[in-house]
Order: sequence, then C-alpha cells, then structure tokens
Amino acid sequence: MAADSADLNAELTFSGYLKYSFLLFKLEELKFDIDAALDASVTLSASVGAGYNNTFTYAPPALSYSFVNVPGILSLGPAVTLAIGAQVAASAAVDVTTTFSVNLADGNVHVDALDEASSSTSGWVPTYNAAANVSTSAKVNINPFVSLTVELAIDILGGLVDLSSGVTAKPTFNNEFLFTAAGGVDLTGVGGLNSSGDCSQGLAIQSDFEFEVDLFVTEFYSTKLYEFKAEIANVCYAF
Repeated sequence: MAADSADLNAELTFSGYLKYSFLLFKLEELKFDIDAALDASVTLSASVGAGYNNTFTYAPPALSYSFVNVPGILSLGPAVTLAIGAQVAASAAVDVTTTFSVNLADGNVHVDALDEASSSTSGWVPTYNAAANVSTSAKVNINPFVSLTVELAIDILGGLVDLSSGVTAKPTFNNEFLFTAAGGVDLTGVGGLNSSGDCSQGLAIQSDFEFEVDLFVTEFYSTKLYEFKAEIANVCYAF
C-alpha cells in the first residue's frame, strides 16, 4: 500500500480552565472547548495478491506544545495526531487506486472532565468526495480513512497524574467492488440499484461514508459524541 499524495490541514482553537488542589491531590474543575477544522485530500494505491487482507496506517509523530511547563509540577498544552490509512482485501491479484477528500469546517467540542453529561459537540458537518479504480476482475474491499486526534495534554507531578483529554475524529469510506470487467467509477453522488440486483457482466458497487467523533478523558471516561453515516452508492454498472 502506498500513499501517493496526501494533503492534511487542521486549524484548532483551545479555551478553558483547570483547577487542581495540590493539597488534596484532587481535580476540582477541568472544562475546555476545542474548535476544529480539517481539510484532507489523499490518494492511495495498492498492488495486492489473491486472498489478501490487511490494514495500513501512516501516522507522523504527534505535534505538541506546552502552554505551561513547571518542571515536576505541571505540564499543559495541546497535542495533535494525524493519520491516514486503509483496510484492503481482494479475492485475486489486482491493482487498486482510491482518491478521497474530506472537509470539516466548524467542529466544536465542549469537555467537562468531571461531568460526562455536560460534555457536548456541535458542527462536524462533513463534505466529501471519493473515486476509485480497480485493474481487473475481482471482489475488492478498500476502506480508506483519516484520523485526527486533538487533545489537551495535562501531566501533574511529573506524570503521576495524567488528565490528558480530547477527541478523535475519524471519517471513513467503506467500498466494496465486485468487478467482472475492467474500469473505474466516480463514487460521488451515485445511487440506485438495478431491479434484478445482478451484476454478472459489469461492476457492482456498495459504498458509504462514516464519520464519528469520540471523546476521551484519560482518568475518568470515554464516549462517542457524534456519529454520521451516508450511502454513496449501491448500484450495478453493466457493460
């Protein structure tokens, strides 16, 4: 699997406050907001053999910055991890290429570390496009994804207490191709299935887009804040 090209951009804003009692060794308040925007465009290709099934992930080192750093007492600052990857499976030797893009303009998460019910999210309305090509007759699954993890990293007393908290946003395209003739197809906006459901001479496509936002508060809880799913295609192209 190769990442032929990738363009990942994220804009983030943090605001909030932390109150911790060093006398009682107790967190009294931790509330903050994350405003996030993501723009990702990725082209992946793979040359695979028969009976192949594997998942690939490309993840550069996390980016982090300390707003506050009192050695041995408190370290606080944002951290961002970006990753791209795909799950690929094929019934025969085949070359696969997929291109996709995702744009998220206005994601917001409010985190209350001590009150899960008060944590919330808004925005996160994605726009997306996808295309794929398969070189020869085969049944192929290629499910590319992008993962963005944004957290407020908080270490107290040299890491004795870890209050790191944040969100992971993961858009995924799930694509299944049953190919009996060579070719490719633009997946954007395709809909409708032929009445017989048969695609013995052509290309059958089932494709959908999933997007979820998961919240984690290291010491206390984790939960799924938002989930979105849309069908892109369920159709037979006869040749």
